[in-house]
Amino acid sequence: MRLRGRRRAAFGVAAAGLLTAAAQDAPRSILPPGMGGEQVQPQQQAPRAPAQPQQQRPAQPALAPGQGEPDQPASILPPTLGGGPGPADTVAPVAPVFPPEQQPRQGGLVQNPPPDPLVAAAPSNVDLSHHGLLGVERGGLGDAVWAGTDGQFVAGLLRRLDGPGASRFGNQLLARARARRAAAPAGARPADWVAVRAAALTKAGFADMAHAMVAPVPVDAYTPPLYAAALMANLGVGDLAAICPLAPTGAQLSRAPVWRLSQGFCSAFENDDIGSARAFDALRDEKGVSAFDISLAEFVASQLGGGRAANLAWEEADGLDLYRIGVVNAAGAAVPDELRQRLPAAAAGWTVRSPSAPDSARLAAAPRAAELGVIGATELASLYSAFDARGDAGGAGGDVPGQLRVAFAGAAPDRVGAMRRLWENEGLGRYAALILTAEPALRLAPDRRFGSDAADLMEAAAAGGRLDRALAWGAIAKAEGSATEQRGWPIMAIADPRAEVTPSRFGDWLDRERSRVGRERADLRARLLLAALIGSGRAGGQGWDGHVRELRLEDRPSAWSGRIQQAAVAGRRGEVVILAATGLAAPGWLSVPPQHLRHIVATLGRVGLSRDAQLIATEALSRT
Repeated sequence: MRLRGRRRAAFGVAAAGLLTAAAQDAPRSILPPGMGGEQVQPQQQAPRAPAQPQQQRPAQPALAPGQGEPDQPASILPPTLGGGPGPADTVAPVAPVFPPEQQPRQGGLVQNPPPDPLVAAAPSNVDLSHHGLLGVERGGLGDAVWAGTDGQFVAGLLRRLDGPGASRFGNQLLARARARRAAAPAGARPADWVAVRAAALTKAGFADMAHAMVAPVPVDAYTPPLYAAALMANLGVGDLAAICPLAPTGAQLSRAPVWRLSQGFCSAFENDDIGSARAFDALRDEKGVSAFDISLAEFVASQLGGGRAANLAWEEADGLDLYRIGVVNAAGAAVPDELRQRLPAAAAGWTVRSPSAPDSARLAAAPRAAELGVIGATELASLYSAFDARGDAGGAGGDVPGQLRVAFAGAAPDRVGAMRRLWENEGLGRYAALILTAEPALRLAPDRRFGSDAADLMEAAAAGGRLDRALAWGAIAKAEGSATEQRGWPIMAIADPRAEVTPSRFGDWLDRERSRVGRERADLRARLLLAALIGSGRAGGQGWDGHVRELRLEDRPSAWSGRIQQAAVAGRRGEVVILAATGLAAPGWLSVPPQHLRHIVATLGRVGLSRDAQLIATEALSRT
């Protein structure tokens, strides 16, 4: 795919802070300050970016001692998020961890932790105090979402979220909070509050939202963290034209090679072949910069219409991190399957949003992106339909587009049969199939003829965010009785206030579940369900004590549970959402402690987000 002459050439880099390093042969980080490379000192100010950076260069700012990055940084990722191989749902549970200065001390949590580097500097002269994407009419979080919140504390938590969490609906809720147009929390420097939110969105796979957040910010309001966050967001969506004015100043603020790689791209964009070649040659002479990354950059530069011709030597790549997959997607190059299968989770969001990635790659990434919440049920179905209409889906979609056509447009029995075949499609994955069939399920009127499929239709409607329609099918499942009612009861128990939720009813469900799916899986599902019921106030008291003990669900107070409860009591809605995200910071639901779900459901409900709590809880049952 040639990109010559395009004003917006597409290429990408790693999501913030997510560069993978091998244990012995790790190259020097190519990422900017605050993104896994050297640290920006709290009081360092960004020089103003020149109006025409290719003609005028700002003065070189001095770098503070110790600012340079180590030659061989250790990977900051767990195996399932890019630090190495490993099955997604077999790691130890991830407990929320506060930065050291925010650990609880005797007498309670620290109320005023030391300043975070991203929020410590002096205020900007441009008012960004209410900057965001979602207004009062969208998002459901209100204008006072950050009222009473310590900006230093929540900024520190956002920086520690290095990727999407286990819950699709939890990721979407956090994205809404990060994108909210509302007053910045106390203690947060507004420009850096924009930066930390945009960086977190990019790391979670929502690069398009991060790009939309930083694009309207005038360059003279940029701080060092905002330079880094804007670079990641712009590269994540392939907006090279927006990077070029930032690159000269960014290269002076940071020694991270990614800025000089960007200058090489920009020189090629301006048909400056000599400048482009010189930038890459200088990087090639640097210790610790991967030869594959440089050749990848040269390949993209040649696609832009300038620079030396370059080929991709995949045999030299020891893996693909987000920097590499972003650049490759933007160049429209095909990635070997054995490398693509080891991608960090957030790469699915970047790929599906990349306009120049091969259609086969976008379609292959779409189910995972939907599971992460980056795209919705309607958009997932639209992707398959659009590629199918153009004849582009090919092997990437398999028989999915054909079955999806029937699910939308066939006669009612044929529609249900097509959805059933999609639910059983192992290549698509069970939860992705539920999301994909959400729209067809919502278009199908509840009907006793399809009683045996009622539980699956309930889960599909819930995966699409429509619990009201799930409960309508729940009435069919209850009338059907037996196994269908057994499978549908958890959603009814969580979302229907009229459902019978008693210790004996729960015990009966658990006994049957153990017979249906085996004791180990049934007990996991029971712990999650009981945690959600306790959190919502539907289970508790003496009659439930036996189930709590049997399932080992006794509450164990922690710094995290204390803080999220404290925030909920005080009505600090945004803080509750961010703390809930730290409680779900795991590669899959098998790694989320059920006690976390208990506190998340309780505190979200207390701050007026009961529907989000119910969606998260029903998702937990659908995915285990």
